[in-house]
Amino acid sequence: MTRRFHALAALALWALMAGLVSCGSPAENKAEDPAEAPAVAKLVHPKQEDLSRFMPKENRVSASLSDDSLFGNDTLPPATLAEYKKGARTYQQFLFK
Repeated sequence: MTRRFHALAALALWALMAGLVSCGSPAENKAEDPAEAPAVAKLVHPKQEDLSRFMPKENRVSASLSDDSLFGNDTLPPATLAEYKKGARTYQQFLFK
């Protein structure tokens, strides 16, 4: 039993080492010239509609549809942005589909 276990362990270790060697080093996978690196595609978000009708009207100062990405973050799509003020506190809510 132990002989079989040692043989299987040696085989598993050999397979692991063969897999690691075949992957190569990370330095080999890098593009040497930055101009040859693939371009990152810009996210294209669907056209948004004004969703202010779904937002609370109490204490709302304004509501508008943002033209570009929300808060300048490319991962966020355009959205309806509402500003609220209650006493000295101000806050914003956003909504997108």
